[in-house]
Amino acid sequence: IILFVFGGVLGFFEGEVDTRTPAHYHAELIAVTLVFMCLVFSLFLPIVNMNIPPSRWRIISYIFLGIGQMVHSGGMYWAGLEGALRKVSNSQQVIDNPNEILAMSLMGIGGLMAVIGGVVFIFISFRYLFKNVKMVN
Repeated sequence: IILFVFGGVLGFFEGEVDTRTPAHYHAELIAVTLVFMCLVFSLFLPIVNMNIPPSRWRIISYIFLGIGQMVHSGGMYWAGLEGALRKVSNSQQVIDNPNEILAMSLMGIGGLMAVIGGVVFIFISFRYLFKNVKMVN
């Protein structure tokens, strides 16, 4: 809910040609993705009588993806405030301001955290999905 509200607030102050607009929708989309991640373990796996992974690993994946995406979107929004353009190639993007460099670094660090959270989710999901599969000879 916090990430969804954060993305909604960013949406009120988005720009048309800079990275503030993608900051808004990245936060919104990942907030919805987090809901579906929670549903996998709280609803979908129990419906098919499969074991649920330990809560520690689930919480790690949620925290890394949620906080990582918040940092990513915040850095992207800040970069947009500094004039970083969206939908341009790397050769057209000029990053020479220290604030832009810091904002883009936050975006990258947050993105890496979000990817780690997603990979943890995929790993534990596949592990518990295939743990219960019986092979037929």
